[in-house]
Amino acid sequence: MTTNEVESGSPGRRNLDGIAMENFRTSPQRSVVANLDLRLSCPLFTLPSARFVRTGVTGAGALEIRIGGLAGQLSLSTLIDSLERSDFAMDVGVLRRVVEFLPGLEVAWPGEAIPAELLDGSGGWRVEPRHRLIARQRLALRLFTWAGENGRLPVMPPAGLDDAEFEAHLRRVLVNAAQDLAVPEARLPRFLEGFERLAHEHGYIESLRGRFGRILALIKTLQHLSDVYRDDYSLVGELFRILALTQRPLAMLGGLFGELDPDGVDIPTVLTQPEAGSLAVRSRRDRVRAQLLDWQDILALWHDVPVSRRPETEVAIRLTYRFVLRNFFESKIWRRG
Repeated sequence: MTTNEVESGSPGRRNLDGIAMENFRTSPQRSVVANLDLRLSCPLFTLPSARFVRTGVTGAGALEIRIGGLAGQLSLSTLIDSLERSDFAMDVGVLRRVVEFLPGLEVAWPGEAIPAELLDGSGGWRVEPRHRLIARQRLALRLFTWAGENGRLPVMPPAGLDDAEFEAHLRRVLVNAAQDLAVPEARLPRFLEGFERLAHEHGYIESLRGRFGRILALIKTLQHLSDVYRDDYSLVGELFRILALTQRPLAMLGGLFGELDPDGVDIPTVLTQPEAGSLAVRSRRDRVRAQLLDWQDILALWHDVPVSRRPETEVAIRLTYRFVLRNFFESKIWRRG
């Protein structure tokens, strides 16, 4: 196989010096992110508590609506049948997509934008319940801190609360926050749901943060290999250049994650303007996604490569160097002295 065949990312399984690869790309490419927009026209989907969930043993999709402490569910198949004969038939196509992808996502909200690569599994990442839980807890901690700073003490939950007690405590703090922010009582349900929607959006960030961690782990592997190959001047030179050229772009990517950290959330703004808050998170999320998708093939390449002196390790280093050189090279003027 020629070098050009590797760079072109031609379809099908390829083999280079013992490394099997699928559609591997080293050519410069800025990934274009796409989303499935779940905007729907039926007023039913505008209820503040409306969300799509999996139900029962079969995992069939349903629209869930919560009123007070009660939750009701309407199967998506029934809903689709009804809408096909209504003035909102234009929603049917989107709902069928929801039925298709919901088993892999578990929950989705009307009006959100689902990353397209999550629907077909092509992005190498997925949002799991633990990501949503971490995001919700971090956002709750930020809320408690803000509320404490604004005179509602004690707001930090006591140690040892079970889930039900924590939820009751969180609701009390949210209700108090609504009073502090002069939210009309009629808008309280939407205010409370705004917190949940924002936590849902941050769940994507937590998953992407894990993906970024894999890139940083790869950088540590390359640092280790620079010691393993310290007597191979050609390879160690490429390793040093990889580390140097990726330092700035990865620092910038880390900065984007810093902007998305719940610790920096402006609680009054995001709770009183949840749609704007969600859009801001989503915009930054898509910037992060585009950069992480550029690394997808490299992460897949290194999945089973041994961290030792092996022919396949050397090929992986050279392919990584080619990728980095073509994607992150910055012209520099070298001076003596």
